[in-house]
Amino acid sequence: MKQLHNLLLTLTFMAIYNLSFAWGFAGHKISGAIAANYITPAAKDSLAIYLGGVSLSEAASWMETVRADRT
Repeated sequence: MKQLHNLLLTLTFMAIYNLSFAWGFAGHKISGAIAANYITPAAKDSLAIYLGGVSLSEAASWMETVRADRT
């Protein structure tokens, strides 16, 4: 019985762990938009230089776009 309990607990944690990384395109875009509201003006200026005018929400979802193009 204890082994079954441990197995179910392990499977539950594994499922939660996998779901926590499943933000996808929308989740990354939203987190980038939220982050843009909390960074300092100096950080915004630096990002504008490095990102070349691309918004932080667009940059945050960039890898999801690359991954979608590969599949």
